[in-house]
Amino acid sequence: MPNISWDALVDAAGEAGKAFEPLPDDNYNFVVSEATVGESKTGKKSIGITAIVESGPNAKRKVWNTWYISPENANALAYFFREMAIFGLPLEFWKSGPSDEAIINSLVNKRFVGTLKTTEYPEGSGKKKNEFAGFAAPVGAATGNAAATASASTPSTPSTPQVGNAPTPSAAPAPGIPGIPSVPQVPMNSAPSIDPWATNAPAAPGL
Repeated sequence: MPNISWDALVDAAGEAGKAFEPLPDDNYNFVVSEATVGESKTGKKSIGITAIVESGPNAKRKVWNTWYISPENANALAYFFREMAIFGLPLEFWKSGPSDEAIINSLVNKRFVGTLKTTEYPEGSGKKKNEFAGFAAPVGAATGNAAATASASTPSTPSTPQVGNAPTPSAAPAPGIPGIPSVPQVPMNSAPSIDPWATNAPAAPGL
C-alpha cells in the first residue's frame, strides 16, 4: 500500500474547508458570473445571480443572491427596481418588457460593490452563511443620483460683475490735522486761475 501522509491530508482538507466558511462581514468588489430566471415554490418569478469576489485575499469566492418578485407588494417592487438600477437595468429596461434571456444577458458581467453579512440558516441550526445586506455601484461609476449629489455639493462660481457707467463716488475729505487749516476742496470744473494761498498764505503754526 502506498504511504499516506495523514498530516498533509488534514492540512489539504483544512484549506478546502475554508472555501465553505462565510466571508467576514465587509464590502467587496463583485462581478456577476451567472444569472438565472426561474420560479419559486409559491409560483413567484425569481431572478438569481452568482457573484464572484474580484480582489483581495478572498478573490474568486462566490456568493449567491435571489430576488423574488412580489406583484402584490409595492414596497418590495420599488426596492427590487432600485437595486436592479445599480446593476445597470433602469426602469426603462423593465418597461420594454424584456425576455428572460435579455434579463440574464443584461446581468452577466456586471460589476458592483456588495455588503455582506453573516446569518444563521436555517435559524437555530448553527450553520453560518453569507447574504447580501446591500448593493452599490462600483467606485468611479457615474449614476444620475451621484451626479446630482456632486452638482449640489459643488459651490457655483460667482459671476463676474458687469462694468457699467456707474457714477464714481467722490472721495471723502481727509481728516484735518490740529493746528493746520484744511485746504478747501474746489470742484474740478470751477477751479480758480489763481492759487488762493499765493498771496495770503497763513503763517506756519509755532513760527
